[in-house]
Amino acid sequence: MLAALVLWIAVAAPEDQAPLKVGEAAPTFSLKTLNPDASKLKIFSLAKYVGDAPEEAKQALVLSFSASYCEPCKKELAQLGGLEPKLAKAGVQLAVVVIDTEAEGIEQMRKLTVDQLKLPYPVLSDKFGVLAKRYHAFTLPYVVIVDKAGNVAWVHSGFAEGTLNQLTTKLGI
Repeated sequence: MLAALVLWIAVAAPEDQAPLKVGEAAPTFSLKTLNPDASKLKIFSLAKYVGDAPEEAKQALVLSFSASYCEPCKKELAQLGGLEPKLAKAGVQLAVVVIDTEAEGIEQMRKLTVDQLKLPYPVLSDKFGVLAKRYHAFTLPYVVIVDKAGNVAWVHSGFAEGTLNQLTTKLGI
């Protein structure tokens, strides 16, 4: 029991507990995609798009955190699919982060995003919940804009009509 407590204390770093703040560096990550054929990526890495990435590869990044048990997430994902051409034209990369940790939920989200919605952008699996903790994605849906420098530019949780208009306004598209 004591060993488990010590391990938990060592793993639960302070940055994992604090909410994401605009202007701070976005937590880095690499995750497997659930749609490697459509996204043309097996692994998605934040470092490929922002921060020290080559200048010609730098793009702002929109991360949309979703889960199978979140009905508003499903509505938001359907609407985000329609934004993809505008985002691509503006040089903005979009990625969905599935935070389900159970195989059944992950498969439900794969079916929704890949088979039904046919999302062309990367759909990532955060099956251990590490990225959700780092980004403080506890109220879903949860959207984060990371600018080209690798800093958090906008954070929004929950879904309401007009949320995607706020997103496009923040992106200047």
